Amino acid sequence: MLAFITLALAALAAAVPLEKGTTGEMVVIADIQDGGPPRNFTGTIQSVDAQILAINPSYVPRDVPDHALDLMAGKLHKRYTSVNCDIFSDIPARSDGIVTQLNTLHAKFNDQCCFPPGCARVACSLDNAVFACSRNGGQKCVPCGWLADSASAILGRCGMPNRNNRVWGNDAEPDFFVDVHTSDC
Repeated sequence: MLAFITLALAALAAAVPLEKGTTGEMVVIADIQDGGPPRNFTGTIQSVDAQILAINPSYVPRDVPDHALDLMAGKLHKRYTSVNCDIFSDIPARSDGIVTQLNTLHAKFNDQCCFPPGCARVACSLDNAVFACSRNGGQKCVPCGWLADSASAILGRCGMPNRNNRVWGNDAEPDFFVDVHTSDC
């Protein structure tokens, strides 16, 4: 399975024009609630949702976990997190645009989000983006909820209301990091 994902990521990296700083697209390994095994989908979390609904129109996303709402509101601080609110101040995203993306990402909490060596766009809507980047130079797969928690921590610590509905920042975990800022979608 890992070899297939690696080959798929390599083919995508060669075939798809990517934004500066990204090296490939995210692959989500998701349960689409059709009784079959988890399947691989490529793209942002929004495009993955559309792909899943095309296969299984009765797919129902999971509820956003309560801790995620607390993270986004800045009421809960993740452990082992290093959030930097000073990076990307020149390219801020809109806080309300990020919240919508995080709800979609949190609904895939236990599914696997895989990104290539370098960075991949995790979510992007209305020029507001979340990126995941490998810190060890290799492909990285983590529960999608970890990426959502990192982006939520950035929103909670670096976003509203003190920044006029704007958010930007970085959350550095031991072997990956998450960035939130504006980007062309």
